[in-house]
Parts: sequence; structure tokens; C-alpha cells
Amino acid sequence: MEISKFSRIITGVILLGLASAANAIPTLNFGGNLSYTASGGLLTLNGQLLSSQSIFPAIDFASSTVMLSTTLSSTSNTNSVTVGNFGAGTLSISDSSGGLLTGAFSLAQLGGLDSTNQGALSLFFTPGGGSLSSYFSNPSDLFALTLNLSAPFGANMYSSDFTGIGNGNITSRAAVSEPGIISLLVIGLALFGISGWHRRNIGITIR
Repeated sequence: MEISKFSRIITGVILLGLASAANAIPTLNFGGNLSYTASGGLLTLNGQLLSSQSIFPAIDFASSTVMLSTTLSSTSNTNSVTVGNFGAGTLSISDSSGGLLTGAFSLAQLGGLDSTNQGALSLFFTPGGGSLSSYFSNPSDLFALTLNLSAPFGANMYSSDFTGIGNGNITSRAAVSEPGIISLLVIGLALFGISGWHRRNIGITIR
């Protein structure tokens, strides 16, 4: 599954803004494929690291893997916003040198505006090990834009399988609050608005 050129531009601009706000904070940037299986409620993300910030050991990005797994616990649909709440899950990152970072979390949220195929995934995790674990606080956070979902957000979204793309970052934080899908959807609204403006005025379509 490819991300269109315009989707890459939007994602890059937003992630650049997030990275700027987190200047000098240890960060791992990643991209990968998102998959949801309705029969077991399993959400997975499989990808690789793309770059890092304020992390000094050399990382073999070409051989790196990022793996995330969690299971759906509940859903909500309010004011044309659909959110999937996921329970306990794991995060594992490695490269050719071995394990870079592992983590566990108890809550993740994937949400977006109804009738769109773009949203956001957010979670906070406890680092458990790996050569980069000393760079990350307890908790640290993972945020990703989810693009090109094969099923649009809506009340019945999590009743069927879907796939998509997740581009985001893993960031160390000294202090954080519980995951908040509302703040993420502010970005989602901007993303939806920008893409809609381009479709109307420039004729670019996000595949």
C-alpha cells in the first residue's frame, strides 16, 4: 500500500511541527502498515524506524523493525467521531544489533471523523528494556497519523477488518496525562480540512 505524494506532504508537515515542539527530546520516527482483525479485535502495526532525534547510538534504520499489538476493549461514536479503545498491548523495536526498545501499555486509542479514512493513534507506554530504554521516560508516548484506511470511520467500523498506514513518532516525556483523542482529532480536523480544500481547488486525491 502506497501513500500518495500529497499524503506524504501532509504527514511530513504535521510530524515536523510535532518534532519542533519536542526539540531536544529523545524521539524515534517510524512508518508502517496498520492492520485490524475484527474476529479477535486485534490491532497491529508493523513497520520500521525512519529517523531519530537526540539519540546518539547509531541505529541501523534499514534493518529496523517496529511492532505493536493490542486488542479492542470498547468503542464509542459521539458527534460524528468514532474512537476505538484498546487494552493491554506491547511495543517492540529492534535492528541488526538486537533489541532497541520494548514497552507495555494498558490503553491505546484509534479515532477519527466519521466517513473519513484518516485518523490518529495514541498511547502511553512503560519502557521495559532494550539498548535505548535509558532515553525514554516512564511513561513515554507514541503518536501516529493513520492514513488510507480501507474502511472509513463510523459506528460499525470495528465490526469488520481494515488495513492502513501509520506514520508517527515515539517520544520521551517527563510528565504526561492520559491519552486524549480529542486533542488528536484537532489535528485530524486540520488534516481533513486541508485535504478537502486541495480536492476542491487543486484536484489532488488522497488514495
